[in-house]
Amino acid sequence: MKKAFILLVILVIIALVAFFLFFKQVKPIAVLNIEQGEVQIKTTNDWTQAQNGMEILKNTVIKTGSNSKASIIFFTNNIIRLDENTEISINELISKTNLNKVSITQNIGQTWTKIIKLSGVETDYKIQTPTAIASVRGTAFSLKVTRDESLLRASQGKVDLSSYKTQDNKKIILDTKEVKKSEKVTVDKGSIDQPITIENIIDETDWEKENKEKDAQFLKEARAKRMLQGSLIIRQIQKQENLTIEELVELLEKYEKGEIELKIFTEEEGKLQELTKKQVDELIEKTRQEEIEE
Repeated sequence: MKKAFILLVILVIIALVAFFLFFKQVKPIAVLNIEQGEVQIKTTNDWTQAQNGMEILKNTVIKTGSNSKASIIFFTNNIIRLDENTEISINELISKTNLNKVSITQNIGQTWTKIIKLSGVETDYKIQTPTAIASVRGTAFSLKVTRDESLLRASQGKVDLSSYKTQDNKKIILDTKEVKKSEKVTVDKGSIDQPITIENIIDETDWEKENKEKDAQFLKEARAKRMLQGSLIIRQIQKQENLTIEELVELLEKYEKGEIELKIFTEEEGKLQELTKKQVDELIEKTRQEEIEE
């Protein structure tokens, strides 16, 4: 009886350790990257200094100071970048097998959002300002919020933009328009009851040019991370060589160009299977095809 009790205790301890290790290895849904300057966060009543690489949770407020920039990566494939003197609040973060959901309030300042829509995964991404609500599936756009207006400029894909007002603590949607690539919309407090007017974008801003360049690298890194999930050997290479994602991207690009040789394996049902060059090319192409353009 005593031995059985001891055995039971040991099994319980093992189960608890396994449970702890499992949840310890779960990747955070949202991660903050401080690109320059100082960034502050608020989770209760007081502002504190943010740390680069920290996890961002629901009900967190983030703000950048003068000459400061930051970004938050959601679910590996989505990113919002904050220009200087910008403040946003994270209202909702949900990550399920087939659903990624983010709800943000942008109080002031300028942001850039890049959403990579993946096949088989529904993306529900909303940003609310004092005058408008932007609903996104897969796209890239800038959003500038001042005390009097919200300006949305679509760079890629489509954005559903709604103007609204608050009455008796309830939001009343006044008008909704679909904003397409190279279109812009301004929602002004003074004319909130007027229909939304869509205009064409003539020239790109410096903020848009800067973020398009960053998006190109972000896209490569997102693909590399998805390949990491599917290839045991790539995971081992990254760990053994202590490679950053940026270095891993460079390694994979050299491999694609035929500049280096690299044996890549996948793990299926506990067995390793080496991929041919053709299979690797197909894996890379499949990773790209997971991305759905809207």
